[in-house]
Amino acid sequence: MVLCPAGSLTRFGRDAWLKRFYLATAGRWMLRTAGSIIATTRQEQELLVSDFGVPPSLIFVSPNGIEAPQCPSQSVQMPDGRIILFLGRLVAIKAPDLLVEAFALVAPILHDAILVFSGPDQGQQLKLQKRVCELMLEGRVIFTGFIDEKHRTALLARTSVLVVPSHSEVMSMVALEAGAMGVPVIVSDKCGFPEVGEVGGGLVVDADSPALARALVQILSDDANLAEMGKRLQKFVLERFSWPAVAASLVEHFGTLERV
Repeated sequence: MVLCPAGSLTRFGRDAWLKRFYLATAGRWMLRTAGSIIATTRQEQELLVSDFGVPPSLIFVSPNGIEAPQCPSQSVQMPDGRIILFLGRLVAIKAPDLLVEAFALVAPILHDAILVFSGPDQGQQLKLQKRVCELMLEGRVIFTGFIDEKHRTALLARTSVLVVPSHSEVMSMVALEAGAMGVPVIVSDKCGFPEVGEVGGGLVVDADSPALARALVQILSDDANLAEMGKRLQKFVLERFSWPAVAASLVEHFGTLERV
């Protein structure tokens, strides 16, 4: 049996209680009996070893795949300025509040920057909007709500930098989507995507507002370097995370299992 937990063994995030139930009733048994376990990131691989005692030799790291981006077929109405984008559910574990506080620190420095939150509200939007008002940033922070794939692509095409400040992520798919379009990213060190910093496609920082603020100033203070970061991340993402590359890697791995 080949098992791919795909983040279901983490104790955080959406449906945490269901994950605990799954682990108690079936997860541990499947981990013990699997002939190979597919981890989506190195972070998940480390979790399997440290928390569940899985021998490293049984683990094969294979990321989630993405489709190569298409040219935007929609336009997006946004004020003039460089867009700092949060793309995802407005929920506590995604830490949109950290980004609001970070933006408040950099807004006086980055005069042309606007902060856009795009994604469905899951209990955080009113709190965020209240804080934005307290900080007197109403004209520079936008909440779009849910947007479909075409409009998301158009928004990414206008974006200067994507920020993923999450407290916990198995793998940030929005970071991959942004990277595939040549958008540099800032991710927290809880996002399972250290390669962002390793390939020079953005910055990996602590999940706190001062660290995010420093990263925003650093990354948006050099337009030429910003463009180069986007190109480096795009090259890495398309070579490593496109479905043909992911599928070929898995087929090769399954072939080794057949010979065991």
